[in-house]
Amino acid sequence: MEKPLSLILFFGFLLLVFLGIFALLFHESVQPLTDKEFGKHTIYVNKYTPIHVIVADTASKKQKGLGGRDTMAPGEGMLFVFNRPARWRVWMRGMKFGLDILWLSEDGTVIDLKRTVYPESYPDVFEPERPAKYILEVLTGFSEANGIEKGTKIDLNL
Repeated sequence: MEKPLSLILFFGFLLLVFLGIFALLFHESVQPLTDKEFGKHTIYVNKYTPIHVIVADTASKKQKGLGGRDTMAPGEGMLFVFNRPARWRVWMRGMKFGLDILWLSEDGTVIDLKRTVYPESYPDVFEPERPAKYILEVLTGFSEANGIEKGTKIDLNL
């Protein structure tokens, strides 16, 4: 007995919808975690250069930092937010790629920076010359490519 063409088309359509939904769900699950997190907050260098950051404002986020991630793109970073200025220290435990580390004052001015810090530097610890309220970690080379020096203003949009 032959099935009506409309029934075959209906089940074919349902199969396509199911496969489409499955593909979307599978695609979302294999994207790196960083793609979902970066860009939740955007800060700006000299008012024009955006940096899409994850804000580390809890103890657990600060402790983990960017450790364990495979990489991040230029123009992405992590902004560590502290309650008060201090000589906050950074190390490369669990890191898989190099960073530029920038310590910022309460108004977002770069007060110290350490360029090209690689995972192999662990267990070395890096700290600023004077107290900082924020730490910004970006991909190695980003600060030099964008003219970031001591005294550069970062608009934190906080």
